[in-house]
Amino acid sequence: MTLEEWKIEQEDDDFMFRLGNLSKHRTGLPVVVWIEANMGMKRVSPRVLFTNPTSSFLQPGDKADSLIPVSLDPEKPKVLLKDVIIYVSPLELEAIKKWIVKNYRPLMRHWNGEIDSIAVISELQKLF
Repeated sequence: MTLEEWKIEQEDDDFMFRLGNLSKHRTGLPVVVWIEANMGMKRVSPRVLFTNPTSSFLQPGDKADSLIPVSLDPEKPKVLLKDVIIYVSPLELEAIKKWIVKNYRPLMRHWNGEIDSIAVISELQKLF
């Protein structure tokens, strides 16, 4: 997806309602991760989001590239945005992808509405 398409999606009134944040302490990652429930949206592929750059907290009015979507894939998660500057290092991005692979099953169960936010949080594992 393009940055402009991502910006439009974030302007949806329900966008932030679908997200839950996981602290760096909970995931073992250098970024805050945002998990999302699909809630019947057919045009959205399974994903998690991370803050870009690593030190940022989301604030009203942040740019669209403050959150970077990464595919939920059991083997090779991918950044879903084209033409965006990612401020995390390649090693940090690799850690995010490894965390997704490690937690693929509970993340997908949450995405599909099979478990709620409390259940997914209890099942997620730190990277290290």
